[in-house]
Amino acid sequence: GTREESFMSNLAEKIPFYGHLVKGSGRAYVGYLNKLRADTFTDVASRFEKEGIDTPQNLRSLADWVNNATGRGSLGKLNDSTAVLNNIFFSPRLIAARFNMLNPVWYAKQEPPVRKEAIKNMAQFIGTGATMLALAKAGGADVEMDPRSTDFGKIKVGNTRWDIWGGFQQWVRVFSQIASGAKKTSKGDIVPLDAKKYPFTTRRDVAENFMLGKLAPVPGLLTELMDGQKLFGEQLSLTGEIAENTIPLYLSDMNDAVEEFGPEALFTVGV
Repeated sequence: GTREESFMSNLAEKIPFYGHLVKGSGRAYVGYLNKLRADTFTDVASRFEKEGIDTPQNLRSLADWVNNATGRGSLGKLNDSTAVLNNIFFSPRLIAARFNMLNPVWYAKQEPPVRKEAIKNMAQFIGTGATMLALAKAGGADVEMDPRSTDFGKIKVGNTRWDIWGGFQQWVRVFSQIASGAKKTSKGDIVPLDAKKYPFTTRRDVAENFMLGKLAPVPGLLTELMDGQKLFGEQLSLTGEIAENTIPLYLSDMNDAVEEFGPEALFTVGV
């Protein structure tokens, strides 16, 4: 239950030869995250100490912020059930962390010095992302700025999209669609979320699809098999599902890019 959520088990580490690569990659990933968290905590805690505000309450709040900012949010009373939840949802701690970092109530509950650091950090994150989008648009890429669109905040070149927001974009999009009662299609049409109007999609449908997209691979596959199709209507195939659930995502993305753009995609999309 204390392992990083990306690894549901160590089964892959037991595969001959390949398992050594998996174990080394996992060790590098976990080691980097642990160092990032420790270094960030130490840096801010040292400033608190110089200012004479390194109280236990402030340091606990600081630890909470560092964990949430690096995708390891608290599940509250469900913290002891993370192993079970990780079999149902894909990274429940990450889901909690992303929600908390967009939740004004969470910021209000933090100690004042930590709240200031957290808000400043989020402002820097948004500012950096907005600058990247502006540069991409100036360079000729398409950038969607309507939060009701699936492509909101993404950099689009042809059929390839880059999402630079690390899991925050989906939350903003869903909240915007539910709040406005409408969504924007990839063709630019504004569709009302009304059970009486075509395509008869409601706010509940948007929320349900969002949660279905957060399911772990096994329950997600079972849901698709029961529906007879994938989440967004694509056709199901046994070979396709096996490949999708075993091949690393970045390799699948590069394969799609090579098929569309040719071998040069390895040096553009691949990088």
